[in-house]
Amino acid sequence: MASLSEILEEARPDQEVEFTAKVVEVLPALRRDDVFIDRLVVSDGTATVVLVVEGEPEYFLPGDVIRVRGWIKPCFYAPSQMCVAATGEGVDFVETPTLDLSTRRAMEKRGIGPFKLSSLLMVSKMDSEMLEIALSTELDPARIFARARSLLEQGKGVDPVLRAVTAMAIYSVFFRNYHAAQRTEAVVLLLKTLDLDEATRARLDTLEEFLRVLVEEEAFKPVLEAPPEPGIPELLPLSIESIRDLPVDLEAVRSVVSMVREARKPLMIVLETTDLDAARRVSRAIAGEAEAEILLVSGKKLMEEAPKVLADLNALPERVTPPAVVVFEIAEFFLPGGIMAKVMPPPIYQKAREFSKEVIQPNIERLMKPGVIVVLVTASRNMLDESVLSRVDSIIRIGEAAEVPTPPSEPELPY
Repeated sequence: MASLSEILEEARPDQEVEFTAKVVEVLPALRRDDVFIDRLVVSDGTATVVLVVEGEPEYFLPGDVIRVRGWIKPCFYAPSQMCVAATGEGVDFVETPTLDLSTRRAMEKRGIGPFKLSSLLMVSKMDSEMLEIALSTELDPARIFARARSLLEQGKGVDPVLRAVTAMAIYSVFFRNYHAAQRTEAVVLLLKTLDLDEATRARLDTLEEFLRVLVEEEAFKPVLEAPPEPGIPELLPLSIESIRDLPVDLEAVRSVVSMVREARKPLMIVLETTDLDAARRVSRAIAGEAEAEILLVSGKKLMEEAPKVLADLNALPERVTPPAVVVFEIAEFFLPGGIMAKVMPPPIYQKAREFSKEVIQPNIERLMKPGVIVVLVTASRNMLDESVLSRVDSIIRIGEAAEVPTPPSEPELPY
């Protein structure tokens, strides 16, 4: 395999190249045609080049070693310069010394306080030093302050800390996060108590003024705060190709789509699984194939935010315009029956049945319009109300047959 220096010496537009290199710096991502494009400075020790990657589901970090199959192209954001362009399929992770991919996914779900690491990468020039600060301090004001003080005690500058704080401030605005702005302001106020040179103090003064306006001016608060999440959110549809890795009968999925397309009648299907993520992906693929919108009614969210979910549920039949897919996740919570009578305490089961018949089933009935698919996600069909089960058009199992879970003795239910 040729080195980067050899490749760049003979580079010509559209030349196919293959090499292994380390990510030195993650540049702010760019958007083109509603697609985010990663920009990375990579080096193999012989030369350095900017790599432009489109369609990579994972995010890159400084220190990653990657194998690249791509093409020499003019940089689309600076045509006078040459870059290496690749698709996500053309980039493989060889080494991930800072965070392995599974840890990155977990961190993306958990976040670093109010920040998402992948989003922070989009608004900063992230090198290994700045990444280390973000991970070791978890962007906590007291820990960032301690790091800056330690650098000063060692006779070093605090520029890496300032770059991290500046990225936090930009993140607050770019991603409309009021809590991130509050945390960043706290960091700046702490840093200003240190013995800093005039240039550094001037940078902090500028950041403080900027953040004070954002945090303290009430007019900016609704601009920074993200709109409240609806009780019944809309999901993005997927293609059926995206679920080929799941243990599910793809022909059964296609059959559901064909039924709704050909008959233009309302459909009710059951997805049997304990893997809610897989069920969502299959539901999104059904929506994608049917060219439909998809809405999620979550049993977990109903337990946490019952008033909001119930208000949205009552308005849902008027909100839904066919073609549409409406997913009831943990359907045995909404439509209990069968063996649920044996595993739930009798008083709770009775209340759940009343709640189902008075609130849930009437709304499902109103949803059953031509072109609408109601998806019931459950661990087992035997946990659902028999009268509802008799109306089901198709049952699709994802994975092996599930064991019926035993609910807690005193579940927190909104009945």
